[in-house]
Amino acid sequence: MAKKAALGNKGYQLVAVDDLTGGVDLRRSPSLLQSTRARVLRNVSLQEPGAWQPFPGWRTFTTTNLGAGRPQGARRIYLAGATFTLASWGDSVYKPTDLGAWGAPTLPARGTGEHYFVYDRNIAVLFDGLAPTYKTTDGTTWSSFGIAKPSVLPVLAGVAGGSLVATNVYEVAYTYADSGLSYESNGSTVASHTVVAGSLTIRVTVAKATNAQVDTIYVYARNKTAGESVLRRAGSVPNPAGATATFDITAPTQFFPDGVEIPTRHDLAKALKYGVVWRNRWWGLSATVGNRIHFTEVFLPQAWPDLFYVDIPFEKGDRITGLIALGDTLIVFGNTGVFLIIGQTSLDFEVRPSAGAVAGSLGLRACWVIEQGIVHASEGGIYIFDGATDRLLSDSIVTGWRDAMENSLPEQIERIAVVYHERRKEVRVSVPRLHETIGPGEWILDLSRTREQETEAWTSTDRAIGGYFPWDGKEALPGDQGRLMSWKFLQGELAEEAVGTSADGGDLTCVYEGPALLAAPRRWTRYIDLFGEYGPAVGTFNIEVRVDDKPVTVLPFGIGASLSLYGTAVYGSSVYGGRLRRNFTSMLPLEAEGLTLTLRATYVGRATFRWFTYAVGHRPEPQLRGF
Repeated sequence: MAKKAALGNKGYQLVAVDDLTGGVDLRRSPSLLQSTRARVLRNVSLQEPGAWQPFPGWRTFTTTNLGAGRPQGARRIYLAGATFTLASWGDSVYKPTDLGAWGAPTLPARGTGEHYFVYDRNIAVLFDGLAPTYKTTDGTTWSSFGIAKPSVLPVLAGVAGGSLVATNVYEVAYTYADSGLSYESNGSTVASHTVVAGSLTIRVTVAKATNAQVDTIYVYARNKTAGESVLRRAGSVPNPAGATATFDITAPTQFFPDGVEIPTRHDLAKALKYGVVWRNRWWGLSATVGNRIHFTEVFLPQAWPDLFYVDIPFEKGDRITGLIALGDTLIVFGNTGVFLIIGQTSLDFEVRPSAGAVAGSLGLRACWVIEQGIVHASEGGIYIFDGATDRLLSDSIVTGWRDAMENSLPEQIERIAVVYHERRKEVRVSVPRLHETIGPGEWILDLSRTREQETEAWTSTDRAIGGYFPWDGKEALPGDQGRLMSWKFLQGELAEEAVGTSADGGDLTCVYEGPALLAAPRRWTRYIDLFGEYGPAVGTFNIEVRVDDKPVTVLPFGIGASLSLYGTAVYGSSVYGGRLRRNFTSMLPLEAEGLTLTLRATYVGRATFRWFTYAVGHRPEPQLRGF
């Protein structure tokens, strides 16, 4: 509760609030709130305890607006040889520059669903639920995720020379390969040839690969008559400029016994809607079976064998809504349940239900790894999962969260995004409905303040955000690592968050509604005057005074940014406003009497205005008033 201090006459007292930055608390009635807590904190930062101030601003990052409509996804990509951004809008993928120029689409016509970008050291992949899945190594040139096997049978002919065994039957096939990524397709259909005397060489004619990523063709063979069980590599030719290329098999030693076996499990990726990299494999969510996870061969991110998948045994018809790799565990979220895939090595896995998790995830963007766990948003609130148990983080904003769940469309709820801004130690959650504005906004959990006061410290913004993508890898320019980007809720633009002091060049509107000050419980009180301490800044600041939830007056205060300070102005020509911390005071009208008093303050401006404390002078009646 607020502090009370006697001043002068015993009948006159002050109720002081010394810190306004303890966070939002919507669970308790206003008269039970601690003095540091608030009913409304919108566009207010909690980073500096004791100093109420605007939350950092934002600015549009991209130089043009692609049009109305929400972007479908974006991510900062960090490869061994390149760092760039990928973003999607209007069913096409773009590669915005680091200066915000969209450029032309690099991958068009990929559908209007959600787009997710996943990368390892060498490639970035778009998961959009469509087939074929596409990958890139530079963000500009795209190719299929995997290589389809040749569809044309090799043509075999005997030619003079060589040392193959006459009358023996040889089988030959070939594959397409990308030598840059050291990957090749499954083999073509096998062709047979019987060697005859005088023509102990087999000339193999192979078809050109039309896939631009293919630069090499490998030829495989085996002596079927001699009982060789597998085809082995005999050699290679470059992918030809013309329609075909030829390769001569002249001796058994070209492929037997040391030749590499022909690939048989390098199948193409299925239609996948999301993926992660874990345990030296890629794992992808099936776009058609809601509880199925496909995975690749170990160390081969483009090889997706048909039978390499796990069906998670969810109950109640649940489906996978989140996939997070955390150490030795792949955590699989459903709408209500959580399963753990535990991998001791890259070769053996165990699927277990989590006994300690009490909630799932709203969607694939609604979970994020933070310090000491995973934050995930569910229908019942926002939790942190440490691998064993869940802990609720949103108890203080439960009514606001319930309002968003009950009054938002299902597709909007599935797109709720969570991110951890490491630079500011904040968890940000974009929601389609913020209870005090009835429009899109954010809930923001300040982890530093939460640890300090051992109570959740939530604030909010009125930012309309579709999703986030932090620059969280190694950047070339100092200061770039740690930037937080977003895409807008309903416009084809990207933005940078927590930067500057303005709303993309406009004013920020910061709102505070504090506790109901109960000066003398159950006694009628005359509220006499209001005091406060602030730091001068450009902008407007006013306080609405409410008694028993009824507005009685609005007090505008000049916050004195235009006044000069001692030591910075010329005597005789400047008007002096005092120090860096100033006081405001105002008498309250006669109507300011009742049981409780509440202040609702609003700052509008583009500066770092600070409000430190306030106090209300009051005189309670000596005894209970009859009713």
